[in-house]
Amino acid sequence: MPWREDALASLDWPRIGSTGQQLLVQPRDIFAELPNKPLSYSYLRQEQGEVLEGWFARKNDRDVVIKQNTGGGKTVVGLLIAQNTLNEGVGKAVYLAPDNYLAARVREEAARLGLATAERHEDPAFLASRAILITTFQKQ
Repeated sequence: MPWREDALASLDWPRIGSTGQQLLVQPRDIFAELPNKPLSYSYLRQEQGEVLEGWFARKNDRDVVIKQNTGGGKTVVGLLIAQNTLNEGVGKAVYLAPDNYLAARVREEAARLGLATAERHEDPAFLASRAILITTFQKQ
């Protein structure tokens, strides 16, 4: 088929690359639809669900503190909240860890869940609000 100069003008640019589906914003719904969940993550723990519901009800508040016990699933909760930010189109999402070891562990957890992450702020996926930047407080 010969190339036509008006071919680019006739493309429906907003639909290109779109699945046509509305992105999920409820953290429980985001979790339920994650495609790569391992069997050990087949459901949210009750505490995680309660924390996410409480956060979602107050997500527009300026400061919200989430407190969970050791082993309570804070990493998954934080990642789901960050993914909500991306899905709602609020802006970029950054997950800060206190050191490089814990940042690497969070990236591993996100990979197990099938969430896109970035290690550096220059990453095109992060800049386009398609990946969660997982880094440390330290300037790199």
